[in-house]
Amino acid sequence: MAGHFAFIASNAGEDGFEFDIDGCRQTFEHFDQDQSGFLEINEVLRLAENIWDTFYPSGPKLDQAAKAALTVEIIRQSDKNHDGKISFEEFVPWYRGTALKYWRMQQAQSEQSHAADASVHQSAMTYPNSWPRGSASAQDEFSFDVEECRSAFNHFDQDRSGYLEVNEILILAEHLWSAFYPHEPPLDNASKAALISDIIRSGDRDHDGRIAFDEFIPWYR
Repeated sequence: MAGHFAFIASNAGEDGFEFDIDGCRQTFEHFDQDQSGFLEINEVLRLAENIWDTFYPSGPKLDQAAKAALTVEIIRQSDKNHDGKISFEEFVPWYRGTALKYWRMQQAQSEQSHAADASVHQSAMTYPNSWPRGSASAQDEFSFDVEECRSAFNHFDQDRSGYLEVNEILILAEHLWSAFYPHEPPLDNASKAALISDIIRSGDRDHDGRIAFDEFIPWYR
């Protein structure tokens, strides 16, 4: 059932995003496998896998730690009455926001594909391999480059929402580890989960579960 969210791409009209309530209902019913009228944790787990595959079809598969983190984040965003499950009424605003992010990501990818300077695009895609960066002043002191900070933020903000959310922070964590420890083996699940949690704890000053650019600056620096 991977990629069940692919139909949300059709929600975009010529003049902008259009929300498809029928598609929303179809998606809810697809994941509500026991027809209880609620998405419970095992069903949200499958939802998380499908969301990831839709947003990152060519990316790595979610490991267990990242899958658990994304599942918890979906419940945190959706479960307004804190009963540990998601009703259709709670699902609608979450789905609308997710569909909008997907539409924005497609718009951004389309703009990138039509960029005149291919070398700039290639630089943006390879940038995190040498990240984080700065420069030395004449006095051999570290000089912070806010433009490079913005470039790093924009690279990981793949849906152009203006925030780094848990799925994007997962990619940030993997790149961060590779940049600092290029000769070490990849992070195991437990270490990856710990690094994601630490990035959110350090960067998320208003405790909304995501990182805005103004929160990213002091963390990056």
